[in-house]
Amino acid sequence: MELEILNDITKIGAIKDEWNSLALASTNPSVFSTYEFILTSWQWFDVGNSQLQVLTMRNEGRLVGLLPLRTRRHRVGAAVETVVEYAGMTGGDRPYILARPQHEGTVWQTALRALDLMHWDRLSFQNLPEISPGRLALEHHFRDANRYDVSCEPSGSAAILDLDLACKKQPSPERSECTQVCGRFFDRFPRAKLTHFDSGSNIDQAIEKFLSLSTSDKVVAPSLFTESRQHIEFFQALMRRLVGNGWTEIHTLEQDGEILAAGLTHTFEKNATFHETIWSSEHQAAQPGAYLTVQVLERLRSQSTKRLESVVTHSHHMWPWARGQVSTVNLGVGNRTWKSALRRSPLASITPTGRRVHSSGEKAKTPTSS
Repeated sequence: MELEILNDITKIGAIKDEWNSLALASTNPSVFSTYEFILTSWQWFDVGNSQLQVLTMRNEGRLVGLLPLRTRRHRVGAAVETVVEYAGMTGGDRPYILARPQHEGTVWQTALRALDLMHWDRLSFQNLPEISPGRLALEHHFRDANRYDVSCEPSGSAAILDLDLACKKQPSPERSECTQVCGRFFDRFPRAKLTHFDSGSNIDQAIEKFLSLSTSDKVVAPSLFTESRQHIEFFQALMRRLVGNGWTEIHTLEQDGEILAAGLTHTFEKNATFHETIWSSEHQAAQPGAYLTVQVLERLRSQSTKRLESVVTHSHHMWPWARGQVSTVNLGVGNRTWKSALRRSPLASITPTGRRVHSSGEKAKTPTSS
């Protein structure tokens, strides 16, 4: 496998199309791993305090793996350490190594050999499942050197809920509560209009509407994108790129010119993600955020041309029945039933002797030995 380390922005920009094609075809497709997200995030938050390095791996000239990294200095007490981690990490948004199916193990092995040649004190990977080619490659690579110990935190609780909003079957408690949410909302706002802004819409108008609610003093759960002027400018630039590419939609719920709720969804390959949902505190009792979520989920499910398989939302507080942190809504094939899995992701960390390697991800079943 041919390895190249790119640290020149012009050279990185030259592989933009290859990068995004790989992101769509990778084992873990995510909008957070695209060229647009990684570069926009790095340009707004990391230029000047970190170095961007993109590891590319090719098989007979074809790009089969890519790992965008940032190297930064981090103070720990009186000491300063060099940290290497995924580039593009902002808040809860987590990119992942890109690899074509059947190549992930080899891509990780090649990347780790390249990391051996770099200077670092701590290597940090987020959202790395415990049972995965990446996790196994980390354990094998560093354990062979007899310098690292492996430990895992226990998993959290999980609950499975059925949300049947389309079929006329016996109502479940979740369906009944969802119906009540929608009913209460329409009793209060009979003229409410839900608008979806996509690549064919006025993107700047959509951004302005989202920010007008998010920056007001009446918003519930304000967006992370409005923490500072720098975050707002990052959001504006990012949305123009993501919406323009057809990966992201901005949703607004309005009545008589008042914005009641707004949200973002990213649709990438067969997966969709609710990134942000915000709503007005003046109308908390009507639960406009929950109503917007239900309607957008129904819309996503009805778009059969997208062949979506799952929708993930991290805004559990907008679900009146949710008791977990992350909801994964699986779009049923044939039975049109949604299953919402509420998970609390555990930490899985590799704690070294000397240099340190950290990873976190979902708890998976440990394979049995034969």
